[in-house]
Amino acid sequence: MLKHHDIIDRFIEKADSNEAFLTRNDNDDAAIDKNQMDEIPDNEIDEDKFLTETLAKIYIKQEKYEQALTIIKRLSLNFPKKNAYFADQIQFLEHLIINEKNKKQS
Repeated sequence: MLKHHDIIDRFIEKADSNEAFLTRNDNDDAAIDKNQMDEIPDNEIDEDKFLTETLAKIYIKQEKYEQALTIIKRLSLNFPKKNAYFADQIQFLEHLIINEKNKKQS
């Protein structure tokens, strides 16, 4: 498995170890499989009520890191008590975006 996939998997496991930010079914994450997912249109993140950590995870699995970052930043604003947790995720996603851009330039 590629190194960046290991990093992403650790990120998702870390997120799963904390309590959910919005009420969700525990089976939601089990249903997410990259091979079974349809592409989510970029305009899906228009309304805050649909922004969830699960949607961010889907974007991460689709390697749409900038969309995931947008969601996490909005969640951070909506849930200030979880600011430290979101700050860690934001930093992680920013590093993924930088690495992805460097990879494309090579």
